[in-house]
This record gives sequence, structure tokens and C-alpha cells, in this order.
Amino acid sequence: MKDGTLRPNKKGPNNESNSGPDGTLRPQKTNNETGPDGTLRPMLTKTPVQKRVEEPESELAKAQAEALAAARAQAQKARNKAMDDALKLAHPTFVLSGKTYTTDGGLSNSTGEAEIFKLSLNNKYYALKLYYVGIEPNYDVLQILVKNTGSGVISDTLEYGKLKNEEGKERDYELMPYYSGGVISDITFKGDEQALCRVALQAMLAINFCHEKGILHKDIKPSNFFFTDSSHDHIVLSDFGISSTFKRDSKGKVIPFKNINQNRTRIYAAPEIYNAIQIDSSRVEIEYRDEKSDFFSFGMALLTLWNGEGQFKGVDEWAMLRMKKGEGDSKLPYPEDLSENTVRLIKGLTVADPSRRWGYTEFEKWARNEYVEVYDPSAQNKDEGFKVVYSGSKNQVAHSPEELAQYMFEDTDLAT
Repeated sequence: MKDGTLRPNKKGPNNESNSGPDGTLRPQKTNNETGPDGTLRPMLTKTPVQKRVEEPESELAKAQAEALAAARAQAQKARNKAMDDALKLAHPTFVLSGKTYTTDGGLSNSTGEAEIFKLSLNNKYYALKLYYVGIEPNYDVLQILVKNTGSGVISDTLEYGKLKNEEGKERDYELMPYYSGGVISDITFKGDEQALCRVALQAMLAINFCHEKGILHKDIKPSNFFFTDSSHDHIVLSDFGISSTFKRDSKGKVIPFKNINQNRTRIYAAPEIYNAIQIDSSRVEIEYRDEKSDFFSFGMALLTLWNGEGQFKGVDEWAMLRMKKGEGDSKLPYPEDLSENTVRLIKGLTVADPSRRWGYTEFEKWARNEYVEVYDPSAQNKDEGFKVVYSGSKNQVAHSPEELAQYMFEDTDLAT
């Protein structure tokens, strides 16, 4: 309309919530490894943290760096204000399901598939994801998200539908709460291993919740996890723009499904995503055989949350793939200043072979401080001749020292 207001040509589905009074997924409690709220808490090993030795920085260099950072921050602030003013002028209000929301500006995490607006109504703030013309979300995913509003582990999808722009063209939209805490990638975790593990616990609960509801996220990365508020105590998983639904067979296994031209984020994409079949000059087909790609992506997220994405600066996509597969001398840069227990988690999640990669079951064991073997193909090759019958009655035969250690850990009476 002439006043810039966008009006929907049809409303989204009823905003019904099937969640319980709490809805938050809680892992199984144990006697000693849970907090008062039932949340699993990992027991870190006592391996001393190795602090990096840094060269002393001159006062002049430090002052120059601070001045440069301040100038960049000021320039970014000015750009953000200009963008907000332009968006308010172009779209001063949005009418969604008969309610008029005021535009407060844009959000910096707008994507290549959509614009993200910050809206307000009755002193409450919301985030509107407005897809570009010609781009449609996965409606099956959106239906599941709406039904699970209030889960406490994934972002709430309050409604979705279509809007018509001034040219009469339709654009899909999603309305969500505005999470004021920002994304977890904005936080420096370096030096605070306990905080990193707390985020890992909540993030893995969110990923597993999606899988239980039949959603493969396919874009797990730090910028898609939001702190719900400024206390930074609680996170939710968001941005399901490229997610897919899947079904399981009678044995609980994912029934393989395919996608055409799947987007990916270079650092976080699992190795198996690159096993694509070329359909024609512009299209490729990717088959997903399980949910393990999400877990690999989160293992990479833990790496960058600790050491930053800068460690992969200048590494092209194919060199990155070789690092993830451990080909030749290429290896992922696992931190040396984290405890052995936390590094084990990252290594378990980033095993190149999906069938040997950790999933949620292994993660739960890790969180209860149980021993879980991490598959290492190089070590397996060295131990080809290793074979120890640990328990004939249980048919337990160890083919590596790590597997023997796991049997001994699980049955200490036999081990002694």
C-alpha cells in the first residue's frame, strides 16, 4: 500500500502449541553427574590447562589496535543506523494475522534467502524472517516447529504465511520472538571451558530434539544458536531455512532421502555432504542416510567457539575437506589448551565416517563421564593384529587398546 504497509493475502496456520507446561528435553539423570535441575553436567578431567605463551605487545601497537577497533565499531554502528532508517521508511509497519507490528529496524543476521526485521507490538519484540521472492521455506518443517512452540530448546515459530509486496508478488514469512542475548558466536569462550561445556549440553539437547521430531537441521553453526536474553544462561537453536524432514524405519534408522543443490557452510559442513551426484551443469543431488551430519557440524562449532574461525582463514573448501577426512598430513586443529575430556567430545563428533561418529547416545555417556571410544583410522591400521578376548560369555572381543579399555571400564570386576 502507499503507506508502505505489507498485508498478508492469507494467514498462517493456527498458532497452537502442543508443548507441555515446560517442554524442555531433559536427559536421563544419574546419581552424581546431574545438577539440581536434572541437567547433565560433564566431569572434566584434571588435565592442566596449557596456556599459550604470547609475545608482549608494545603500548603503541596496543593503542593503535584499540583505536582501529573503535573506529570500525563506530562505522558499523553508523551503517546499522542507516540500514534501520531505510527499512523503517520502506516498511514502517507489517500487518500479520490482523495485528499491526511496528518496524524497529533490521537485524544483522539477514541471510541470502531472506531479510530479517525487528518488530514491536505492545512493548514486546519479535523477529520477522521475510523470504525473498521466489524462495520458499520447507512447509513440513514449519508445521513441526509451530506444533513445538514452547519447547525451550528451539526457537519458537509463532506463525507463518505469505505477504504481498507493492508489486503484488508473494513473499513467505515466519514470525518468531526476538532473542535479545544475541548469538553464541558473539561470546568469547576461550579460557572458560565450563561455559563451553554448558553450551555444548544445551546445544546437543536442541539438536537431538530436532531429530526426535523428524527434522535434520543441516546448517548447525554458532551463529544459529541464540541466547534468549542478556543473562546468557539459556540458548535455543534457530534458522531452519534449509532444514528437511525425514522418517525412520521400524528399527529406528533414518530412511535415506535426497536434496537438490543443498547449501552448506564451508567450515561446518560434514564430509559426506560432498558425496554429491552431478545431475546437470547446474544441479547436484545429495543423499542423506542418517542424522550424523548435524553432529559433525556441531563438533566443528565447538572448535571455532574455542579458537575462532580465523584458524581456517585462507583454507579453501577442498583443503578443508582433506582436513576433516584426515587425508595425508591434513588434520583438524584440535585445541591443546582444553581438557582431555572436552577434546575427546570434539574428536568424537568430528569423526569423518558417519557410521563411527558420535551421536546423541555417545554424548549422553560422555556427559555422565562414561568412557566412549573415539574411532581413529590411523590407530586402527596400526592395531590390525590386536585381538583380545575379554569376556567369552558376553562375546566381547577387543580389536584395539581403546576397545579393550572400554570393556574394562564397563566391567571393572572382570578387569581386576
